[in-house]
Amino acid sequence: MSQARLVDQKWWGILILLGATVVLAGCGSFGRKFNQALPDFLRSDPGADELERYQARIRVLNRSKEETVQAKKAFDEAKKLFDAGDFESAAEAFELYLEDYPDTVNDRLARHLQILANIELAEDVDARKGITNFVRLYPISELNDEIEESAWRLANEYLAGKHSWLIFNLERDGITLLRLIVTNFPNGHHADEAQWKLGNYLFDDDNFLEAEAAYRTIVERYPRSVWAPRALFNQGLCRVALCKGPAYDQDNMYEGIRLFQRYLTDFPEDERRAEAKEHIAFFENTLASKQVLIANWYIGQGHPGAARFFLMKCLRDWPKSQAAEEAKEILAVLPDWSEDKFFEKLKEKGGDAPAEAPAPQGGGDGHGHGHGV
Repeated sequence: MSQARLVDQKWWGILILLGATVVLAGCGSFGRKFNQALPDFLRSDPGADELERYQARIRVLNRSKEETVQAKKAFDEAKKLFDAGDFESAAEAFELYLEDYPDTVNDRLARHLQILANIELAEDVDARKGITNFVRLYPISELNDEIEESAWRLANEYLAGKHSWLIFNLERDGITLLRLIVTNFPNGHHADEAQWKLGNYLFDDDNFLEAEAAYRTIVERYPRSVWAPRALFNQGLCRVALCKGPAYDQDNMYEGIRLFQRYLTDFPEDERRAEAKEHIAFFENTLASKQVLIANWYIGQGHPGAARFFLMKCLRDWPKSQAAEEAKEILAVLPDWSEDKFFEKLKEKGGDAPAEAPAPQGGGDGHGHGHGV
């Protein structure tokens, strides 16, 4: 399918969604559920301008004593509804309270209780907005643990598909909340597990570099976490996934070996040791194959001496690899350009260096490099 056709289909889809939003937005609970299921940029926000003007009019920089008493009464009534389990009425009461009396001494608690009420009502969009606004307004608060707990609960609901609806998968909203947790509550109760889930999501999404960064954060910041062994192992898995073969970046392979070797050293009792050793062997064989690949290129260019160098490097650094056996086979038919053989040929030619590499011959040469001269 052409790129232009894909773009056209995308825009037609957006237009259809916009039309459905307009039609269904006024259809009671169905319209509300449809609106919440839409991506953020398509969700309607009725009354936003009116709310902003209203809030601008009631700024309480000089709030009177009577208003302070009224604000306390409004908060107590909303909290009474919440304590009674009437979450729908409580959520509406807290909404009005925060509109009429922002910036009171009970502002933080009111926002927190409103978040909890919306979670109980499965009003995930309102709950998520409440959490986002809370951490924006109060990055440091005595309610940090409670807000983190609410964000964690809602994130897991999203990831479990609880709030997905029809064709709308809202899993990414859960990922957004995981990012909020690891960013705003790095020392919280769920920070390490949030990083773990975030890393797994990124890994499954083939975003291996970001996934490794998430796993690395666990290893470096939370070394005593129950997720630390698996996180270190999964860092290595990211490097396995990034390895495209012997022709590609060898730094990635060396890093993979380092990570798996560290895993074997740091976690000697963990259950994935056998797999880690297999991955190390894979990287070592790939690095060895790279030397054979280079050697074959030099042979093709007519430089057997340079080829011998890389084949010998393969045998020296990775003698137990599969590629080492191939290197031995190639060395067996290459001309020998060792130092002793070089001067021997030089003497035979009366002091002149050999113009060309001698043709392969049978028989051993005493240097352990295979057969030929």
